[in-house]
Amino acid sequence: MTVVSSPPCNRTFCSTPGWDAKYFLTCKGSSILLVEDNEFNQQIACELLADAGFKVDVAENGLRSIEMLDKHIYDIVLMDMQMPIMDGTTATREIRKDGRFKDLPIVAMTANVMEADIKKCREAGMWDHIGKPIDPDELFSKLLKWVKPRQIEYVQEITKPLMETDKKEPKPARHDDLPDIPGLNTKLGLKRVMGKKTFYIDMLKKYIDNQGQAPVQIRQSLDANDYGTAERLAHTAKGVSGNIGASQLQELAADLEKAIREGMPCDEIGALPNTFAVAHGQLIASLMDAFPVAAVREEVGKVDEAKAAAVCEKMMELLANDDSEAVDYLDTESDALFDILGTEYFGPFEHAIKQYDFEKALELMRPQAERFNKQQ
Repeated sequence: MTVVSSPPCNRTFCSTPGWDAKYFLTCKGSSILLVEDNEFNQQIACELLADAGFKVDVAENGLRSIEMLDKHIYDIVLMDMQMPIMDGTTATREIRKDGRFKDLPIVAMTANVMEADIKKCREAGMWDHIGKPIDPDELFSKLLKWVKPRQIEYVQEITKPLMETDKKEPKPARHDDLPDIPGLNTKLGLKRVMGKKTFYIDMLKKYIDNQGQAPVQIRQSLDANDYGTAERLAHTAKGVSGNIGASQLQELAADLEKAIREGMPCDEIGALPNTFAVAHGQLIASLMDAFPVAAVREEVGKVDEAKAAAVCEKMMELLANDDSEAVDYLDTESDALFDILGTEYFGPFEHAIKQYDFEKALELMRPQAERFNKQQ
């Protein structure tokens, strides 16, 4: 479980024209359960929500969200639709079976906003939906719509100084000093993260790791006739690309996702995977030129052999036992694992872990574990 603490209220958000700052303050500190399997999307949503004064827990799939709801009280659930283990609609139906949660707001987070998709959300028991890529205006307006007011006793004390800041225009974020990358609308990308340039640059760097292997993984899934995984990968690529402002790549991923969802045979899907792969490769190459791989992760130095051997042994044990703790261990030792596996293999390894494909992850880790065993 990931917990994001709640910092002081973000005045840029509170003073946004059209929003009731007084009402927002009554919602500050509310607890949100974010159900999202993709780490990239988790980071963006958590950054926006925590910065606005909400407390956020993260569940990586629908099954985990049910477990967390049984142990903690939340004011609202933001539910992704497509996830491994258990998807959003299945999880929502299970949650609604429990009388304790009949009045719990559950809002879908989906890049599919066709009427059929929205109907599916409503039928499962969701009250509303938020589009992907996340638009901060829509996100916060939906939270204000569904989160019940609280902390009424503090409103009169802090509303006046807060409202005085309404007269000040927020300083626009500069984007002219960001790298000029073909296919990347940095102005739009900054808007997605409320003008937080440092965070936006971090997300561009993260995109290399998070999505670097996406075309290969989609093609492998299609070749294996695993259309469910291929569709989920294309869906994720669509949302994540939109988050950073890569609109053209977002559209190509959407076309590919649609073709996969409709169950077209590989020969009928045709050139869509290749078209997506070419555009994707150009963006990744440009990002790597702008942000060399050495800068993607903080400089921590090469992991020493003793440490590497210990990390390998522990991860191999977790994977062999099909232990979900492997997901948390990946987060804890990501830098060490990146050094152990290298740029080529870390992306597929991370993806396999996040999708709970521990057999595939074990296959990727085994050669490294054997290498360290020989050295000892």
